[in-house]
Amino acid sequence: MTSFDTPAPDGYRFRRLTGDDRRALIDLDTWAFPMPTHVDDFDDVPLPLTWERTVGVEPVAGPGDDGRGRPLAGMHASYPFSRFGVPGGELPTAGLTWVGVHPQHRRRGMLSAMIDLHLARCRERGEPLSALFAAEAAIYGRFGYGKAADDLRLSIPRGAALRDVPGAAEHTVRVEHADRARHGDLVARLHRDAGASAGATGSTGPGGRPARPRSCGPASGAIPRRCAPPARSRGGSWWSSARASRAVTRRSAARSTGR
Repeated sequence: MTSFDTPAPDGYRFRRLTGDDRRALIDLDTWAFPMPTHVDDFDDVPLPLTWERTVGVEPVAGPGDDGRGRPLAGMHASYPFSRFGVPGGELPTAGLTWVGVHPQHRRRGMLSAMIDLHLARCRERGEPLSALFAAEAAIYGRFGYGKAADDLRLSIPRGAALRDVPGAAEHTVRVEHADRARHGDLVARLHRDAGASAGATGSTGPGGRPARPRSCGPASGAIPRRCAPPARSRGGSWWSSARASRAVTRRSAARSTGR
């Protein structure tokens, strides 16, 4: 069990999660983001987690109890963005994600403790930023996070008249299954170019957008590092789309790291 300097709430402990905790993690997720789907339905859905950056919170009953085998009380994870676009350049960034607390264990300081741990690990890893795409932005404001970019979504009704776009005739559209070997370099280049464009704040990684920098505290005598806040939430729509595309996702994953 990995030890953490940041304390968990009284009666709980932090523990780094592994692939063996997959079922407990998904069970917690279905409680934190309620959905009418059983945990068994997600057995074949690949998880986009970096396990060495995934931490659970579990209750401790007494001496000698390592907490294993009992439901998780909370969890959070982060994605390692080594080149995250920010105004004027790029910075290593932790993409906070999969933040959830079981309803039975709320109102006990669980979220505050997890954010404290997350930011402490940012400093240890030399990541001056932490970014997220918040499901409920107001929650993270009290931890110093703020908006860095707007998310604009538009629903076009059937029969809507669309105007011609200059140059559109020069392009064609082809819908394909995602393939890492065929499309990986193209997707990476698009992310890199988007983050490097003038005025861009960056959007590089699995669902992550940056938020306004927040203070992470001093870093080894240097000026205070800046952190900003999870990539995306996993409500019912996330899991539904994951299940619907799992055949394509599994083929892609098999060609990459096997995750």
